Amino acid sequence: MKLKPDRKIDIREILKGLENYKPRRYGWTWREKIPEQKIGMHTYFETSKPLKKSIPLPASRQMDYI
Repeated sequence: MKLKPDRKIDIREILKGLENYKPRRYGWTWREKIPEQKIGMHTYFETSKPLKKSIPLPASRQMDYI
């Protein structure tokens, strides 16, 4: 299944054949760590390298305090 950024994900297509799924590799791959990251006037420690197409979540206030 090829994902496209302008098209909604078809959940039924994702779940098709799920019982036969086997991961291609074992273990977990962590994102690349950055020891000190400056964003604006803030400095963050123990963070990972930002994703290229990352979309941040809105503040919880706009989402009924989830």
